[in-house]
Amino acid sequence: MAGEIATPSLEPGWEWARLRAEAGGLAKSPLVRTIASFFGSNVVALVVRVVSGLLVTRWAGPQNMGFVLAVLAVLPYTRFIRLGVQQGTSRQLPLLLGKGEREHALRVANSGWWWTCLTSRLLGAGCAAVGAWLIARGSPELGAAWLLYAILAPAQQLGDFVQVTYRTSGDFLKLSRIRILEALLAVATVGLLLVSPWWGLLARLLVLGVSEYLLLRLWQPLPLQPRLDRPGLRESVRIGLPMFAVAFMQGILNNIDRTLMLVLVGTSALGMYAPALQISIAAMVLPQSIQQVLYPRMCKIYGRTGTPRSLAKMAFGPATVLTFALLPVFAVGWWLVDPFIRAVLPRFVDGIPAAQWMLVLLYFRSLGTPRIVFNVVNRQDLLAGITVAAIAVSVAAAWLLVQHSDLGLAAVPAGCAVGALAYNLAGSLLVAWLVFRRPAAEPPASVR
Repeated sequence: MAGEIATPSLEPGWEWARLRAEAGGLAKSPLVRTIASFFGSNVVALVVRVVSGLLVTRWAGPQNMGFVLAVLAVLPYTRFIRLGVQQGTSRQLPLLLGKGEREHALRVANSGWWWTCLTSRLLGAGCAAVGAWLIARGSPELGAAWLLYAILAPAQQLGDFVQVTYRTSGDFLKLSRIRILEALLAVATVGLLLVSPWWGLLARLLVLGVSEYLLLRLWQPLPLQPRLDRPGLRESVRIGLPMFAVAFMQGILNNIDRTLMLVLVGTSALGMYAPALQISIAAMVLPQSIQQVLYPRMCKIYGRTGTPRSLAKMAFGPATVLTFALLPVFAVGWWLVDPFIRAVLPRFVDGIPAAQWMLVLLYFRSLGTPRIVFNVVNRQDLLAGITVAAIAVSVAAAWLLVQHSDLGLAAVPAGCAVGALAYNLAGSLLVAWLVFRRPAAEPPASVR
């Protein structure tokens, strides 16, 4: 039929053989060169930011870091006010451009930007109200952190939407340059903590958050005007609201370790968890770079072909490589965490086991590229099912380990690692079913 990729056979065995042959030549493709360039630039930025982050963690101390991390543990749950507009735009913008409908794509993008500007103001007002209430109740440090995020949370939400235009246009090197500039600024502002560990920490976060947003706006590749186009906004909501609901569940899953730590042991122990979180930033740079490059490209391909089978190479090739390539890296990291924290962050020695188990959790989280297919083909029902199951497994495993093991703080990331493993297995099996099953008679309605 028209729009499908011609194949000499529809047998599943032949498809797997084709996928293995394509994976063999993956290293020579322009896609891999883009990923490599993006990853290399990100690594440079990451090394600089991790070093500065470790200094900040050391000079701020567990208590001050605990106040900030307490706010960060709550903020992901405020994403409901977006109503999926960003997710819908992230999918529709490259998909419509892949179909050659540029004007339609820009109407969708501008409507999404209008909504994001509106909800960002609401988010900032909410954070300011919480901060004022906490100060009035006698918690000035925590209240000050919330007041800070009355500025930073809207800036981050706006910046997240602007990044959609970079990924859609393939301007990953511009994104990398912005991150390098931000990394250099992160080093330049570390000295603020020497003036005051608490207020210097807040001032540094303010400078970094605002500057990142301004740089994103300065070099954005597609024009954005906050213009309400009701059909365009309805389209983003129609596509994005189910995606948002699932993304909200995924946000819960990705933050479940911090949430459980906060609920079980409080802000001081969450501050002791800071080295594990710094490690998570470093360890996720490669899989995040791959996923940010793959998603818009897969949407464009799906927009042109209308068949999930055309996504097989991008869905399973990188995941297969990462499974084997990252295993020795994370194994070595497990043994290096102990002496590193003792030498660099001696006040965080009690957090060493948690940081080691965080590496196990991050290894499994690094292997989730096949799940991109669920968003591309708009099968949120399947993704929602396995996400809810992964949350349940993570909570149950963490609770059992807290109650019946001697792991201490490490019980939480260890339990979440069990949930991440289950998430990967279920997701990969369902994606294989979507990709390699016999194609339907017509392209999905969401592509037509």
